Amino acid sequence: DTTPDVRFNPVRAIAQAQVAGNVWKAEIGVADLAGRRLGQGVLTHDGASGGGGLTFDTGLLAFAEEGLQPADLSPRAALVGSPAKGQARFHGQVGWSRAGSTSGGVLEVPGLDFRSPAGQVSGLSGEVVFTSLVPLTTAPGQTLKAASIDALAGLTKGEVTFAIADEAVQVAGADLTLGGGAVHVAPFRLPFGSGQSWKGVITFSDVQLSDLVEASPFADRVDLTARATGTIPFTMTPDGVRISGGELRATGPGRLSIRREALTAVAADGAVAAGPLGEDIPAPETDTFTDFAYQAMENLAFQ
Repeated sequence: DTTPDVRFNPVRAIAQAQVAGNVWKAEIGVADLAGRRLGQGVLTHDGASGGGGLTFDTGLLAFAEEGLQPADLSPRAALVGSPAKGQARFHGQVGWSRAGSTSGGVLEVPGLDFRSPAGQVSGLSGEVVFTSLVPLTTAPGQTLKAASIDALAGLTKGEVTFAIADEAVQVAGADLTLGGGAVHVAPFRLPFGSGQSWKGVITFSDVQLSDLVEASPFADRVDLTARATGTIPFTMTPDGVRISGGELRATGPGRLSIRREALTAVAADGAVAAGPLGEDIPAPETDTFTDFAYQAMENLAFQ
């Protein structure tokens, strides 16, 4: 692999070739560097016509926590984070002649569990048809489904429609269920290259936010029971997620509880806070209005 951004990890191949006249034929067995079988290929070439081809079939690959992982095959499979558990199969072909070359294949995923950037994905299944392997390109409108995506709040029944072209995954959109409502992810482009940022927009429709907050880093400080609708634009950067200009609107009555320590460094009992070098910083005085505001947010019902 001569590209600056590595696409494939090294493998070992063992082959036996035979020639009869101008026709070459070889059967090729492929394994990873740990000796795990990755598939079988058959190569033919006619020296007279200059044409030939290679067919390849991985068979059903089994991914296990202490065994083979998708990232062992290609750094670009890092989105299918370890530990991945399940099965997948790829079979395809490359053909050539003096006029040029063609390629294609099919990826079959009976079922796969793995950790993605969005959280734990369970029961991913589907079939992906590639119209070209060099460059990697799929037919439009490919679909993969997940039984659940345990992201911030247990997204379920996820379905993603996408295509691969121009060194990126072009996601046509994703529809998921969350908190008794619906979540729609607008079309976005996910580049293959490492370290690149990408943008997206998520729309919430009548989603109960309680589970979302409970699974967030704020769970020990905030409780929220509310159904909400709105739009959240975001940018995924190498440093994390950035959200700007988002809006959520409650669609019915609910309740918000924010613990006082989440709003100020002052402890609820009025104790002093620790300074940068361990020295004590006296707690600032709070007036009646400030104290009332804290109490209101500690148990706030809204209509």
